[in-house]
Amino acid sequence: MTPATITVPKLMFTIFNGGKALGSKVRFSKFYIILNIKVQDLEIDANTIYYKIAAAVKKAITSHKLGEAGFKANMSGSYYNALDSINDSFKMLEEAINSTGLNTNERKLLQLGINADSASIYSDEIGKYDVEGPKNLFDQTMLADWFVKLA
Repeated sequence: MTPATITVPKLMFTIFNGGKALGSKVRFSKFYIILNIKVQDLEIDANTIYYKIAAAVKKAITSHKLGEAGFKANMSGSYYNALDSINDSFKMLEEAINSTGLNTNERKLLQLGINADSASIYSDEIGKYDVEGPKNLFDQTMLADWFVKLA
């Protein structure tokens, strides 16, 4: 095996917990930050990267109008998603990632991930997926298309 053929598992840090079960306005149950490293990345310290992104997320949360009390940190270091929308969640995390300076045009060390938890967004009453209110009701095909655009 050569370093080019060896893959490194993706490290995923849960940043936000939400969804229907937790009573969050944001229906996705989890938002992750994914550390995208390769076996050749000997100079990259995953701990340092984690602490940088954790500090950037905490700064974003403390500067938000709800503050840390509104986001309720849990024992794992992740936060309750107190934001109003999926887009707000992505925006806050993208800004936190950008503030670290770890991603460049040449290399994206940090990426976003989600657990969309389709059971949390499906409405039995109307037979559609309610992503963010009545303006965003999707059938299966529309939801799949929306996820493709999201990626």
